Amino acid sequence: MGLKIENMGRQSHEESKVLWKLELESAKDLTLTPEHQKLVDIVTKKIEDYTLTYEEYLVDITNFLKDASEDAEPKEVIKNMCNQLIEKYGKEVRSEQD
Repeated sequence: MGLKIENMGRQSHEESKVLWKLELESAKDLTLTPEHQKLVDIVTKKIEDYTLTYEEYLVDITNFLKDASEDAEPKEVIKNMCNQLIEKYGKEVRSEQD
């Protein structure tokens, strides 16, 4: 039986933006892979327009990592996570524009 983490109440837009800004600030000296940079760009837009909260983003990361293979290389896990979230959030962006 798997445990799925779910959001209990929606985080405020302001709190979400502040936490995301702190996350970006703490990661500013990191060299991001192209996938990770694309994910950051998408998440930034979605947090700004409040179609995603920082907390919802963390829940998605947690759920992905919970199900990730323990045998996979960490770089592969991160790459796969970025690609999966890009796909998920990209579909959400396209469907909102339809």
